[in-house]
Amino acid sequence: MENDTIPVQISDMASFTLDMSWTYGLGSYIQNSTNNTKLSEARVNANVCVDMFIAADATNSSSTTDSAYEVMIWFGRWGDATQPIGIAEGSQDNHVINGTTLYVLTPCHLLPRSC
Repeated sequence: MENDTIPVQISDMASFTLDMSWTYGLGSYIQNSTNNTKLSEARVNANVCVDMFIAADATNSSSTTDSAYEVMIWFGRWGDATQPIGIAEGSQDNHVINGTTLYVLTPCHLLPRSC
């Protein structure tokens, strides 16, 4: 990316680097670490992700409802009810990048065939 302006045209991106750390816990206190056992026992349904919206038009790409595509990068998921939209239909395509498998999911109502 040549500058810090968002939205950015995908063809202008040479790379996407994300440097982050996070923890998830119960209550409204800062957690030093994520305790998966406590989250499971509390029946938490949640995710930690980066959510990006893509469209040919810069205005539409800034909208969660008007964008053509949504790209989610999930870092954590808890609970059976927490799943990406389209998971029930299965992966439409897979790509492996640096050893990480990326799954392309499409909600049923957007597929060319009926589900």
